[in-house]
Amino acid sequence: MPRFSVGDGLVLFLTETPDSLLGPTVGLWQGVFHVETSSTDGSTTISDHERHLVVGVRESRLMRASRTVEPDAVGVAAGDITVQRAMDVGSFMDAARQARR
Repeated sequence: MPRFSVGDGLVLFLTETPDSLLGPTVGLWQGVFHVETSSTDGSTTISDHERHLVVGVRESRLMRASRTVEPDAVGVAAGDITVQRAMDVGSFMDAARQARR
């Protein structure tokens, strides 16, 4: 079951029945997306429940960033990780609305 803290930036997809046996979020943690705000330019990005950056939505499917190396690999600095440009929150919400139609 997902857990949240005060101050978390989130986009939640919720079921119509919040008292469901599986909880109020769609697919337990699958309906939980994290919003990150850049301290340098104020831009926002969105990541899935596993903190994989979302780079797009195609045919109602999430497209996630691919990493060339694992961020916690020995001797690899965070700056050495190559990722695709993350989707901003507004674009993500527009894509979610389109997929729902």
